[in-house]
Amino acid sequence: MKFKNIINAGLIGLALINTVSCRKSDTLDVDMSRYELTVKEKTELDDWISANLTDPYNIELVYRFDRNLTDVGKDISPIKFEKIKPTAEAIINIFLKTYEKVGGSDFIRKYTPKQFVLYGSPSYNSNGSITLGTADGGRRVVLYELNDLNFTDPAQVSRKMRTIHHEFTHILNQMIAIPPEFRTVTNADYNEDWTNAANTAELAQSLGFISRYARSQYTEDFAEVVAHLLVEGQMWYDTYAKAAGATAQAKLKKKEALVVDYFKQYFDIDFRVLQYEVAKVLREVYNEKTKYFQYGIRNGIIVYP
Repeated sequence: MKFKNIINAGLIGLALINTVSCRKSDTLDVDMSRYELTVKEKTELDDWISANLTDPYNIELVYRFDRNLTDVGKDISPIKFEKIKPTAEAIINIFLKTYEKVGGSDFIRKYTPKQFVLYGSPSYNSNGSITLGTADGGRRVVLYELNDLNFTDPAQVSRKMRTIHHEFTHILNQMIAIPPEFRTVTNADYNEDWTNAANTAELAQSLGFISRYARSQYTEDFAEVVAHLLVEGQMWYDTYAKAAGATAQAKLKKKEALVVDYFKQYFDIDFRVLQYEVAKVLREVYNEKTKYFQYGIRNGIIVYP
């Protein structure tokens, strides 16, 4: 599916999508009675959101169903009530607090989105893919497919956090453009028709891409490299690059170097420290042991999961 990137008066829409095969009815059945859509008084959940997200970070969390904040031509369901707080906690723990610790409060105030919008179902596309998230106008992140997210499964949490870090990278790129050199690394191999069956994961890897979707365009490629380096970790990235073959490995490592330099040069963020902090939270809060363990080994410290 072709996504429009319109740079006009600060309006930009970017999306992370994935291919799936499932029924549209799977996640559309939600109990709307728990949402109190006509009640304007704050609920206990609203108070928690204000205390933990809105007041300290100046970020609005939209969980009550608003049809106008997504594509009105698609069947989208609200997020289930019991998924709202765990989603907000993951945003705070794995995204906001890690960036705040490494980049400081000024970075958070200046660059983080001011609104997160939550939907329960995926957003289905005509080419068989689904949209997992979008970054709109530099200030809003929309997240889909939250109703089936199991927060006790580290792999599922990691996958959703990749989406958040991917979309936030788009926001940063709207502030500071991707270095032109990045595009040249694999410029001849970008393909908007990335969902084509010929674009296998193995082919994408052999060409120097971190995922099939990274082939769609260089902006998505950059965001995918950032998200995988942060959430999957350095050892995973190095293993993936090595398995791609010498030529593709060199391309993947070049992309990594450009990402690390981008964060340091323009935001004064030590990307290696940021990787460590993300891995640490995944281990301590979500029981993801392998990602943190790799950093213990790299730093000469034995960390027992």
